Amino acid sequence: MTDSNTHTVYPLEPTANIAVSASAGAGKTYLLVNRIVRLLIEGADPGSILAITFTRKAASEMLERVQERLWQLHQYDDKTLSTVLTQEFNLSANAERLDSVRKLYDSVLFAEPSLKISTFHAFCQDLLQYFALDADLPPAFELTEQTYLLADAAWDQLFDEISQDNKHPLRSAVDELFLQLGSLFSTRTALLDGFLEYRSDWWSFTDNQADPVSYATEVAKAFFQPTTSDPELAFLESYAKQLIGFSTLIQDLPQQIYQKLANAVSIAFNETAPTKQGFTIIKSAFLTAKNEASKNVKYSKALEKKLGANTDQMLQAYTQLCNAIIETLDISKRNKLYQLHCSWYQVGQALLEHYQAIKRSRHQLDFSDLEWLSYKLLNKAENAQWIQYKLDSRINHLLVDEFQDTNSTQWQMLLPLLQEMASGNNERQRSVFLVGDTKQSIYSFRRANPELQDTATHWLQENLQAQTYPLNKSWRSSTAIIQAVNHVFLNQDLITDFSEHDTHKPKLWGHVECWPLFVSPENDNDEEIYFRNPLDTPLHRNAINAHQLEGQAIADKIAMLISNKTAVGENKRALEYKDIYILLRKRAHANAYEQALADKSIPFVGTETGTLLDCQEVDDIMCLLNFLITPFDNMALAQLIKSPIFNGSDKDLIAL
Repeated sequence: MTDSNTHTVYPLEPTANIAVSASAGAGKTYLLVNRIVRLLIEGADPGSILAITFTRKAASEMLERVQERLWQLHQYDDKTLSTVLTQEFNLSANAERLDSVRKLYDSVLFAEPSLKISTFHAFCQDLLQYFALDADLPPAFELTEQTYLLADAAWDQLFDEISQDNKHPLRSAVDELFLQLGSLFSTRTALLDGFLEYRSDWWSFTDNQADPVSYATEVAKAFFQPTTSDPELAFLESYAKQLIGFSTLIQDLPQQIYQKLANAVSIAFNETAPTKQGFTIIKSAFLTAKNEASKNVKYSKALEKKLGANTDQMLQAYTQLCNAIIETLDISKRNKLYQLHCSWYQVGQALLEHYQAIKRSRHQLDFSDLEWLSYKLLNKAENAQWIQYKLDSRINHLLVDEFQDTNSTQWQMLLPLLQEMASGNNERQRSVFLVGDTKQSIYSFRRANPELQDTATHWLQENLQAQTYPLNKSWRSSTAIIQAVNHVFLNQDLITDFSEHDTHKPKLWGHVECWPLFVSPENDNDEEIYFRNPLDTPLHRNAINAHQLEGQAIADKIAMLISNKTAVGENKRALEYKDIYILLRKRAHANAYEQALADKSIPFVGTETGTLLDCQEVDDIMCLLNFLITPFDNMALAQLIKSPIFNGSDKDLIAL
């Protein structure tokens, strides 16, 4: 191995701890599979290898590819196998090694314990089932993925409980949430999506606290620094003399701005005691709509002629009063945010307790439970060191794929295993292999933090003398695509230590085109309101939006590429529809793009991933069967008439 800065370490070397930065299409999975196979060739026990990735599909595909690779090695003749071992695995080939490699397929297939390639959650589930007593769990717990149903049930339970008790301690907190957030929907969203969804962060934040809500409230108090008195009334009391003095200075000035200021002060102090309405009047007069000092209050010769030596005094007083009002608004916002957070903590914790109680009653855990309980088991349990030892004694080789999608809990869960490796003796061969690409982090909704890849890489370098290995040469992208990627990331400074990408296929045709931003045209809202007969008047579609415009442009582009028989691939064949992928940021507007493709008669496979029974053809046949069984099913009849089975028209439907 060489120094990590040279990046020339051989990535399949079993004794090397390596952090791979792999770009899209660079052969990351191929490298991972070959790393596992090389470990097996070198005599690693299949049960001592743990590979973790982020989806079940990826884990299944990786295991399948390992088995397929072993089967290929089993089938090769001596000459081919020798060449593969030398060129792909950097190993010498002798008769003994050839024989042992051919036997790997059977030995790995029937190994006990078996080679483990799983997701983070599957690893956590196995860990908790094995150490169920230590985690204070029933060994027969079930994993649930229907968390939204449980969240709805918890929400209903909590608000039934509050609504039935007029003196419920959470009533004031719920009222505060309604007041600040504006609606029941916003409150529900803040609690379900903002609190319950991020319960792992809440558990981490309040870990080992006897009263989580009180602790969180104290932290919020230190952060927001709320005042006990009303800041707006306090302002009027503290600055009464300055405001009245300022009003006296400007009351004879003819300009409208000064008359407005003087009138505001007069109205605000017309009451026997300061009021919040008075502060609002002062604020509206002194500040603009953006809560800034008015630029119309400034020095002029006319102003100096009117005020004389008091000009500077007046301007300074205005500036000081504006700053004081802005500071008061800031204090008021901090007070409101503090109250909002306190109420959010109280109701959120109660909602979480209901949510957890429902799962406990059903012996269920969700994905957040798996991660958090595994983290606690490995870091906080009374027998944590014993559990770490037992786990460490089984795992000799740890491989983690898609590390850019790791969250903080998962990293803290891996850390004890890595620490055990770093502190262990050298009697057995051990290794760590991390693969990721910060550009491809897509699981932010699951708390993924791509910065953890750099954190893990630095930790491995310092504690396990790990070396870095960039895998930035694409096997599927053309030079045009790679140059576009390099241009974006080299010029925008989006990622630290970005390595310039390259391609194995420099002769592959490619084209990158930057389109203008599509903007929805302004809609005419003054449409005539009328009652429509749905049988003879079709529904008027809304005005076209940006997504539809973009969809039409995409459809036009595809049609042009196909009609021009654009050459693609290394063999320069004509482009086909199956060669084209359309990537969307979200599925929410997919219908607009699919409709544009349909209007251009472009065949496509859409975002709907239903079963056979969801197909339109099957649905029409089911309507036919339903109508034959129940002749009075008018909806089934209507669909049946319009279907290709009978190909009826609107006139046929209206006549019936």
